Amino acid sequence: MSEDDTYITITELRKIEKEIIQLRNKLHEDLIPSIRNSNEITDFDYEFTEGISRIQELQDKILNGIIIPDHDGVKAKHEIIKVGSIVKVQSLGYEKVNTYTIVENNGASPSEGRISNESPLGRALIGHTEGERIEFQTPSGTQLVQIILVN
Repeated sequence: MSEDDTYITITELRKIEKEIIQLRNKLHEDLIPSIRNSNEITDFDYEFTEGISRIQELQDKILNGIIIPDHDGVKAKHEIIKVGSIVKVQSLGYEKVNTYTIVENNGASPSEGRISNESPLGRALIGHTEGERIEFQTPSGTQLVQIILVN
């Protein structure tokens, strides 16, 4: 996983697929017949180009995205940490347990317990499971945490 990864839940994937189908239907039903009736391409060119561009954008999102399960709050036996996971961790050597939700960068708010999947801790947690100890680098040095709970 890299910093540029985009995560798409199953629900988001279904919405994207639905939008692609709607756009294709619109192009087929509205624009293609107008081609037959038009002497000038400019009558339908802009809307057609916009529709095709949006379909391509959505298809690229699916092709380049990482599909993850919806986070429904049900805990699997050994749930793997991913974007959307709620994780309790304890820094080794400290008693305090911190709870974080792993979010994409634009939703991060460490003071509210939401850390980015691109942060040093977020990047280190992704792909691990409850009970593991992980070591990761921060600007202040190496950190070691124990994963207490994954939801």
